[in-house]
Amino acid sequence: MKPLGASDPAAIGSYRVLAELGQGGMGRVLLGAGPDGRLVAVKLVSTALVGDAEFRARFAREVAASRRVSGAYTAAVVEADPDAEVPWLASVFVPGPSLQQAVATAGPLPEESALRLAAGLATALLEIHRVGLAHRDLKPSNVLLTDDGPRVIDFGIAKAVDDPNSQLTHTGSLVGSPGFMSPEQIETGMAGAAGDVFSLGAVLAAACTGRSPFTGSSTLQTLNNVVGVRADLTTLPPRVRHIVERCLERDPAARPTPARVLELARPIPPSPRPWSPGVHRMIAEQRAQVERVLAGQSPVPPVTAAELTAPVAMTRIQMKPVFDGPEGRAAEPDDRTPPPGAPGSRYRWGTVIAASVAVAALAAAATMVFVNWDPAPTAAGNPSSSSPAPVSSSSPAPSSASSSTTTTTTTTSTPPPEPVKQDLWLYWNSDLQDNATCLNEGCLVGGPGYAPAQLEGKVLSAPAEGAAPLRSMWHPERGDVAVCGTDECVAQQEVVGYAPLRVEGYVLSAQAPGTVPLRLYWHEGRGDNALCGSDKCAADQEAVGYVLIRTEGFVYPA
Repeated sequence: MKPLGASDPAAIGSYRVLAELGQGGMGRVLLGAGPDGRLVAVKLVSTALVGDAEFRARFAREVAASRRVSGAYTAAVVEADPDAEVPWLASVFVPGPSLQQAVATAGPLPEESALRLAAGLATALLEIHRVGLAHRDLKPSNVLLTDDGPRVIDFGIAKAVDDPNSQLTHTGSLVGSPGFMSPEQIETGMAGAAGDVFSLGAVLAAACTGRSPFTGSSTLQTLNNVVGVRADLTTLPPRVRHIVERCLERDPAARPTPARVLELARPIPPSPRPWSPGVHRMIAEQRAQVERVLAGQSPVPPVTAAELTAPVAMTRIQMKPVFDGPEGRAAEPDDRTPPPGAPGSRYRWGTVIAASVAVAALAAAATMVFVNWDPAPTAAGNPSSSSPAPVSSSSPAPSSASSSTTTTTTTTSTPPPEPVKQDLWLYWNSDLQDNATCLNEGCLVGGPGYAPAQLEGKVLSAPAEGAAPLRSMWHPERGDVAVCGTDECVAQQEVVGYAPLRVEGYVLSAQAPGTVPLRLYWHEGRGDNALCGSDKCAADQEAVGYVLIRTEGFVYPA
């Protein structure tokens, strides 16, 4: 969640605009309040698309489709104006992360939660199909996890099942999400209710593993896997696998109906908290953000995904006393900090919600040290002798002569504290020939096999004046991570399907003394990006044909 900018509208229709919930290539989603005080999510089309007649027609279809659907597991449309100068749609605001964000942040769903998800999605599809529609784009980013179950959103490419013009292809393009499309969608461009069931199966598998069961090394490979490869489902929990196997049948007629999926998911015991504690914490944090906005305060900058939910090992940061023993032994560095190495030079351009806690709250919770800091001990292993010594009870009292002596007190100003920094690592996967630049393994949601290669610089660990968040983004179909320091980079990645993953730290927007540029490179032939903070990385990319695109911010050298 972000505060509004100076150029943002104060109102859309009858809704007062309060904050930005998110943005993508098609537009933005804003938090609004109606005249009756009801909160809504307002989808506002990008100004770059308002003159596109085809896009306007698609948006009008989305409005019409959304108005036809209701039910417990969809977000009802409240009002819309597809014919406005800038088209918009307002739906009921439901706090909660997308399934994609929840899995990336809090981890895969356990079996019981996955079965609740299956039941909720099946119930949503029952309602969607009841009114004669097929969703056609069911995927993790189009499913919200709320306190009482899932919500299916985004009917941007939904159409009537019996519409003879319901092909997904247009001028050679394929509309949809490769890792979650059915074989018939890919082969013929036709989509129906059975295609939604196939997508449901792929979404369930992704909820339990973190990725589509068909994800390949490229979009083309992913599409080929959907059409011709039987997915490996052996790691799924048994009851979930039983459902997914049936949903992913190649023959549409062999797939279960949503009603049958609902039967297969039962029995599901009642529960006031359907998800893992980490997911419910994300929901609560988004509610807290909304409360801050309603109280006239700015949203708190987000923390990383690992800091939001997880063990310390994911963040390279550890809460411990600076001197943690009775003898004052200095805190030792964490041996999990990876040593720099030097393999590889190729990057692949690799996705948490606005609900977050203040970084300052972590600092207030306990005395903290970054585990790669090593407070210098004395030879005896105790704190430095520069620490003030205790006053002895046997110290001589001042004499009368000394008490009458005039003393001069010298006051020295305390310099501002050095900003806390964290290491930005280059990770390398020799099997995939894939690189990623981020704080720690928490960004590497694409799978195992990555190892730290070298340090690319140091980023600020907390927001600061003149600094911008360094955001990692995730593309579930490609299995790629992208890291952006500018809004322009983020917008470009969202257009091609990347979604926010977490904040890696903060980079300076303008160069300051002692900082170096964080450079974005692009290789046209490979369709690949590289992000470099070191001169070695930059030279390696240029040597194999990468071209400098722009600077994504400034970091401190490694």
